[in-house]
Amino acid sequence: MAKGISLHVGLNILHPIAFGSDPLLGCVNDARAMSDIANSQGFSKREILLDQDATIDRVVDKLKQAAPELKSGDILLFTFAGHGTYLGDEDFDELDLRDETLVLYDFMLIDDVLRRDVWPRFDPGVRILMVADSCNSGSVSGFAAQAATSVRKTEHLVLGDFQMSTTTEISRSATDRSRVREISETTKALHLAQYRDFYEKMLHALPDPTPPINASVLLLAACEDHESAADRPSHGVFTDALLQVWNGGNFAGNYGEFRTAIAARIPAGLTQHPVLTLIGQPNAAFLRQRPFRI
Repeated sequence: MAKGISLHVGLNILHPIAFGSDPLLGCVNDARAMSDIANSQGFSKREILLDQDATIDRVVDKLKQAAPELKSGDILLFTFAGHGTYLGDEDFDELDLRDETLVLYDFMLIDDVLRRDVWPRFDPGVRILMVADSCNSGSVSGFAAQAATSVRKTEHLVLGDFQMSTTTEISRSATDRSRVREISETTKALHLAQYRDFYEKMLHALPDPTPPINASVLLLAACEDHESAADRPSHGVFTDALLQVWNGGNFAGNYGEFRTAIAARIPAGLTQHPVLTLIGQPNAAFLRQRPFRI
């Protein structure tokens, strides 16, 4: 019988010294709601990391610890609600020349860490479902071989011998009138300057060459890489739409239909388009399943 393990991360606040950003509102609620879904679907092991408990060491360690516990046919559900941002593409594997990140309490979790060090640890046949309600999240599970959504101008912040970039053509539209799940460019620049050595060490320690991903990693993200995800007091706009479509478990469609139905519930005027991507091993059966099925 297949087994399900889940990890749910939600951050309304960040370390005041490391980031000092304004707090978000709905991320902790998002994490708890996603844990409730996992519980209702029979995930046997569920963990929640909130705010100051959601450090980079704890999140990465929990993901790595799940790998030996899961075998072919099993599933890992990893959900994240919080700030998201991007850096310059250190290893030039991204079509838009950016690495997307999850902003944890103390440091940013760069998608290269997931793609090169976390996902390769999982056995063939394992399904990994990642749900990300954060800005710039369209390929935060790792590089997806798809066309870049637009041509972007970048400014590079050279830190050591790798580059981190800031984009000058981020589409905001009406999202600007809502709180968004993205740290400011100033906050990011100050953070990167202060913690340059940490990121250099982390990136240079990644396996080279990159190991293959033998599992199937499906990402359901709040928005495209160049977009912002809106935050509200109760939930993120994306998670709120997801919960409406899920409807207490009454949704009976597949993952593609789930994404389409969620997108249809994003309020008019928000430049936010949910994304569904699969990396690692192709798995058509996974895509056809009912969401969150073990």
